[in-house]
Amino acid sequence: MIRAVRRGLVGWGVPARVALASISLAVVVLGTSAPASAQLPPASQTVVDQTWAASLARRQAVLTSVVNSGSVWPYGIQGQNMWALSALSLNRDVAAANSKILASATGANPYAFFDVYSYLKIAALFGQNSPFADTRGRITAQTEAAMKQVLWTDVSGTSLAMASLDRVWWVNDS
Repeated sequence: MIRAVRRGLVGWGVPARVALASISLAVVVLGTSAPASAQLPPASQTVVDQTWAASLARRQAVLTSVVNSGSVWPYGIQGQNMWALSALSLNRDVAAANSKILASATGANPYAFFDVYSYLKIAALFGQNSPFADTRGRITAQTEAAMKQVLWTDVSGTSLAMASLDRVWWVNDS
């Protein structure tokens, strides 16, 4: 699948090296869950443990590289937000990360990069009331409030009549 995505990006004129780095960053940022625990033979468990440790080290290295570079492809709002998420993940340059996310949430198009689910996940992981003690409070109350305002603006115009059972499969705004 990664090869197909890379071929597609290269087909759009994105240099192969940049396409691979962008895919790697997306995998790093999105692939942060721990491996499922299962009963494996000891030799297999050793391989899983070594692979997990190597993956975690690689993830940290890529995130650190992104934060150190100050920017990431795709450039513009998408790259700024990917950089901000990398910085928040590492708990580095948190003020700059908040500034970028706040600018995105209060800009002309708050969905230029983030969608509703992204805002919810960011607030849940980095917000003031995050259940995760090690990431709680990395976004400021001001940034979190701006993100919640985007969400409220999105849902406040939705009528309860649109929630009727005969409209369950309707696509929103279609």
